[in-house]
Amino acid sequence: MHIIADVLTLLLSHLMLEIDYKRHTTPSIQVIANPLLSQQFSPIHKQVFSNLAQLNVNYARYAAWFAYPRLTVAELDPPSGIYQCGNVEQNFSIKLSCREGGGVISQVDFASYGTATGACGQMQQGKCHASSSSDVVQQVCIGQEECIIPATLEVDWFYDEGSLLIDQTIKDLGDYYGRLFAWYMDGGFIDEYGRDHVSNHFYDWDYTEIFNEVESEHTMNPESYTRAYDAVIQGIRRHTNNTQMKYVGLSLGGHNEFEWYRYFLNHSNHAPNIPLDMIAYHFYAWSESRTDPLDYEALFEQLDTFTFEVEQIEEIRKSLSPETRTTIDELGVILADDNTPGVPQFPLIFWNAAGVLYAYSWAKLSQQGIDVVGQSQLVGYPKLSNLQLQPQYPSVSMVNWTTGAGTAKYWISKLLIDTAEIDSDQAVRTQTSDLNGKYVFSQGFICRNGQRWVLIINKRFANVDVFLPGATGGKLEVVNEASGFGPAIITELPLSRITLTPFAVAVVHMPLMDVNI
Repeated sequence: MHIIADVLTLLLSHLMLEIDYKRHTTPSIQVIANPLLSQQFSPIHKQVFSNLAQLNVNYARYAAWFAYPRLTVAELDPPSGIYQCGNVEQNFSIKLSCREGGGVISQVDFASYGTATGACGQMQQGKCHASSSSDVVQQVCIGQEECIIPATLEVDWFYDEGSLLIDQTIKDLGDYYGRLFAWYMDGGFIDEYGRDHVSNHFYDWDYTEIFNEVESEHTMNPESYTRAYDAVIQGIRRHTNNTQMKYVGLSLGGHNEFEWYRYFLNHSNHAPNIPLDMIAYHFYAWSESRTDPLDYEALFEQLDTFTFEVEQIEEIRKSLSPETRTTIDELGVILADDNTPGVPQFPLIFWNAAGVLYAYSWAKLSQQGIDVVGQSQLVGYPKLSNLQLQPQYPSVSMVNWTTGAGTAKYWISKLLIDTAEIDSDQAVRTQTSDLNGKYVFSQGFICRNGQRWVLIINKRFANVDVFLPGATGGKLEVVNEASGFGPAIITELPLSRITLTPFAVAVVHMPLMDVNI
């Protein structure tokens, strides 16, 4: 199948220039904590973090997600005043100690390598349990002042089920996060028992997102979430004296739940001096087929519907809290049965289709002034028997889970990050002969130095011929099926006609323009 679409862009001369909007939407990514990022566990972690560094991305969202609580939760058990129990993730270690009381470990009351639940003194075996657990711990610890037990990663999709707060004033909730932030930002903290915990960490970051997909995880409502949001900020300020931190609220999975925005963005529903710096919400397209590329074409219509909902959210935000910024910090494609072991693996061109959807999303959402659009996510994977890992959304991965190499999703993000100049590029009115955008989307930009570039997206599983007047002698960068796990292919354009292969993303750097035209 061969399709022809002409890009009729007002980039041809300064005399024809018509500015549409100033683009300031930052392309970004989401990084979710999981075993393939673990330095202690992952065979590809060095390559993955190298790729992350090379991406040079701003507003990267690090999500310490609930599904791996032993990897992402700072303390799974409340303090008891002495080191007598622990609960950690695979390839991390538990430290047990009776040294402070001047004694030795004389008895092991409970031990379970598996999916145990409960707090110190109340632990119970889960569905998964190694019968040799107690013997192993006793052998290492009995008669010792202290001992260290290595653990080996289980996913826990039920960790988010708790919703009842013990302290109805929710001050304890704020104090927990305050101590957590003090550990990472102020060198340590003092716990409820007066014990000083020294970390020597003095990290600094700009934004903290308070909870994730709050309407489903822990089943909050707008009122309870708003109280918790305020309490966490107050707790962080109590324990760190950090009043400069900015915060991201909501992070809704169901982005079109408009009552959430109306309540949360109303400043009168918050405690005094609580900032509403930024809100977040998410969007995932889906395909009925995991393996048929023709079905991937339906992804773009879903994005068009989403952008209409974004317009409605923006109306609410501008009415109630116009100073609040917006990040859509999870945007991607999740294929059917993605976490089911043994389902058919998608073809490599799926990564091109998903990457094209992200480029299309970034361009469309920049027209609405959205501040950040983050592609989801850096690492996902199918069932990996050699690492004893169950699936974790393989269709969202931006890297190859075997080698750590960047997929087309990664390289399309890098192409946008490297090309777009935040808060200086100006979009110009751009259209094609494909007036309904059925096959091709294009958007032209003028840089601060007067250089011009055009983003062209092939939304179809077919070759598309594009005629771009004045492009001869320009530079073409394209991510397509042929670029594989490598960067964009760069060529000089001998003609103004460009052939885009299925689900290709191209950036055309137009030749310098004669101002006397």
